[in-house]
Amino acid sequence: MAASIVALGLSANLWRFLWGPIADLTLTARRWYLIGLITTAATLVALALIPLHQNAAALVLVCSPIGTGMNNVWSAVAPDWRASPDMVALVTGVLNGVIAAVGCVAGGWIADRIGIWWAYFGSGIAIALVAVVMAMMPRTPNTFSLGVLAYAFTNGVAYAAFSAIVLVAIGRGAASTKYATLCSFGNLPVVYMTALDGWCMITSAPAGCSTQTD
Repeated sequence: MAASIVALGLSANLWRFLWGPIADLTLTARRWYLIGLITTAATLVALALIPLHQNAAALVLVCSPIGTGMNNVWSAVAPDWRASPDMVALVTGVLNGVIAAVGCVAGGWIADRIGIWWAYFGSGIAIALVAVVMAMMPRTPNTFSLGVLAYAFTNGVAYAAFSAIVLVAIGRGAASTKYATLCSFGNLPVVYMTALDGWCMITSAPAGCSTQTD
């Protein structure tokens, strides 16, 4: 799974051939560098000057790690719970998808009944509680299975609440473009939190030792 994440990130390099000739046939490398630098700086300045109204706030929230599920790293830490490969495949595969779908339905119901903000922040807290309980419980295969499935359910609730917030924020005009943009930003915390989790697992392990247990 970790290799798949890395491969997905590196796949963007496959498309370099599209812009390489453009760079060679137009401006110099120095000018392209200056354009990139100025554009980056201008974008950051523009972002800092945007008034913090409701839409600017939907944007800040979707970039935050609230409700971000780390389902992609379970297989990497499964040996710590002595979970067998078959168990990992089952609880991170088919069962994970089914339970997450049930969580999405529940999340939509909760958002409709008590409000999207309660559903969003509440599901984020629930995800954190599941992770804390898993950390405190004995590391057994049963704990791993139940914990991963509970995590999948709360993660499904969070995704439904996230979608509800995005739909409210985009309004009616240019809805497709705005929805795609906010969802793109919404995947940003998945990327940086996955990278952060991997870094934490590496740095917390003793020197020369694996994070896996026998």
